[in-house]
Amino acid sequence: VAVSKVIATGVLKKLEELDLGGNQIGDTGVMALAEAAGKGTLPQLKTLLLEGNQIGDAGVIALAEAAGKGGLPQLQFLVLGGNSTISQQAQDALTAALPNCHVQLKELDLFGNSTISQQAKNALKAALPDCGVEFGDEDDDDDEEGVFF
Repeated sequence: VAVSKVIATGVLKKLEELDLGGNQIGDTGVMALAEAAGKGTLPQLKTLLLEGNQIGDAGVIALAEAAGKGGLPQLQFLVLGGNSTISQQAQDALTAALPNCHVQLKELDLFGNSTISQQAKNALKAALPDCGVEFGDEDDDDDEEGVFF
């Protein structure tokens, strides 16, 4: 939440990478981050690393809404791996928000989120090609872009 307060001031408008992985910020932290980003305070952010943070539905939905409304216009790499409480509802929010192409997403990492159904994986794969996302085969080490589960 403290980082989000700094972001909300607008002093980090040139920030291109934010790594909060493993900080256990949870839904509260990512919701505060999404609220700040939704105000256009991170217009240059390309990489957002949020793996291993105990983020659940509320956080993912808030982030999806901020991205879907243009709050992260340059976002290329979003890592949400290792947040095992992301449900179908949150996955649906991502599926609905990301194809709006307010983001230039090249990689969406959901690896280690055991609750993601095959249906959700298929929906994300179907929704994201409109944004120019290439889908990597997790068995193919040569492909560095795509959606990883």
